[in-house]
Amino acid sequence: MFEVSCDVSKNRLYIKLEGMMSMEEAREYEKALYACVSQMQDGYTLCFDMVNAQPGKLEVNNSLADMRAYMAEKKIKSTAMIVGNVLSKLQLTRLLKEIGGTCNVVQSYEDAEKYLDSL
Repeated sequence: MFEVSCDVSKNRLYIKLEGMMSMEEAREYEKALYACVSQMQDGYTLCFDMVNAQPGKLEVNNSLADMRAYMAEKKIKSTAMIVGNVLSKLQLTRLLKEIGGTCNVVQSYEDAEKYLDSL
C-alpha cells in the first residue's frame, strides 16, 4: 500500500509505503508520484514514511529508476526518512542517494516536519 501527496505551499512531497510493493502497485505508485513531483519546484523537500514498509524486490526497485531520475532533476533539497527497521533504512538510504540532497532519519511525522521546516 502507498500514499503520495504534496503540499505545494511548502514545496514538500509526502510518501508513505506499507508492506511489500508488487509490480502492479509500482506502476500505480509511479503515476501518483509523477503527478505530485510535477507540482514541485526545484529544491523541494521529501517526507518519506517507511515505518511499516518491507524492502522491495529488485525488479520493483529497478522499475522505478526512471522515476528516481525525474525526482533528481527537480533538485531535491533534503529528505526526512521515518523508518521502522534497519534493513528499510539501508535500502532507502541507497535509493535516496540517486535523487540527491541530504537525508535525516527521524522517528515521527512531527520530527520530520520540524527538520524539513528548519531548512
